Amino acid sequence: MRKIGYAWWLVGTLGITTIISYGTSQYLFGVLIAHWQRDLGAGRAAVAGVYSLGLLASGVFGLAAGRLLDRYGPRVPMALGSAASGAALLAMSTVHSAGWLYPLWAGLHALGMGLTYYPVSFAVVTTWCPGHRESALSVLTFVGGTSSLVFTPLAGWLVQETGWRETLVVMGLIQLCVALPLHALVLRNGPADRDRPDRPADGDRPARVSRAVRLRSFWALTIGGALVMLAAHVVFVYLVPYLGERGVAPLTAAAIGGLIGVSSPPSRLALGLLSRVLSPVRLLVLVLVFSGLGVVLLVLTVRPVLLAIGVIMFGAGYGAQAPLRALVLSHQVDPSVYGTLSGLQNLPAAAFGAGGPMIAGLLYDRGGHEWIFAGTAAALLLAAACSAVRTRSRV
Repeated sequence: MRKIGYAWWLVGTLGITTIISYGTSQYLFGVLIAHWQRDLGAGRAAVAGVYSLGLLASGVFGLAAGRLLDRYGPRVPMALGSAASGAALLAMSTVHSAGWLYPLWAGLHALGMGLTYYPVSFAVVTTWCPGHRESALSVLTFVGGTSSLVFTPLAGWLVQETGWRETLVVMGLIQLCVALPLHALVLRNGPADRDRPDRPADGDRPARVSRAVRLRSFWALTIGGALVMLAAHVVFVYLVPYLGERGVAPLTAAAIGGLIGVSSPPSRLALGLLSRVLSPVRLLVLVLVFSGLGVVLLVLTVRPVLLAIGVIMFGAGYGAQAPLRALVLSHQVDPSVYGTLSGLQNLPAAAFGAGGPMIAGLLYDRGGHEWIFAGTAAALLLAAACSAVRTRSRV
């Protein structure tokens, strides 16, 4: 029987912990928001502010996480992230005021998100799996992409059967008893390139980072990623209400919205095959155009079947762009500074993601949901144009 190398144990571990990281945060929040409004006496704007602030804070923590990864390796920061999220979830199960959600969710839990979300796991995979990055990233995101399919129904069932406080306890224990041990026992200390003969000295890292941030292609990729996050969070927030305005029944609208989670994993798995035919840059441009055209379809049609096709196109493109963006960056920069630069890119992405729904609200006041989704399609197509900018060599 062929021996499984450490790289694939790493990918499998990060796949499982990514399911947990997003399941106990991004997908859990949507299940809890109505219960927090009712039981904690909070308005929708106040609770939504917790989500937006947490997203911004996770981007700031992710910037620090990238530097820690480059210098010390993934074990300590990712284990710390699991511990922080687990502690925050347990603490939130005891609160009786919405004010406590800000330091716990947007503070402590955001620290856990920033240390364990995709930008961090992408950095680990791209540096520890140099010989098969395409396959490793597609497998990681395929597994991680099932988070909504696992945790949304699980959290919904737990809340219905036991209550939201008990649900938070279960989620916290999953972080502490599953994700934390996996991060602490499977991940390794030290940078991935510590045994590389030409590994740069620590003093060379600032110079490499400085050269990378002077590249036009680096900032084009960064802006493109931020635009994608803006578009994605607009779709996540406004899709179901928009479908309702188009005459789709509430249950059908929810089912169509769920197609985003269904269509994302297969597109990520297909990247391993498509990357043998097309370069990562060309693939990234194509999937963003495909995603943008899906949103265009949402604007142009009212038929449920065509609306569903538009959502599938958006979900497939959105699911594929994240690992492709990580792959493009890995071809641009040296592995020794990948984590730092990935964290730097994640900060504007988090800011745009948090601001997207607010910008969409202004567009809604001017012209309704059609303006929102027309703007979303434009953002995705502009992201495709930004992603087409290339660099000649790695720095």
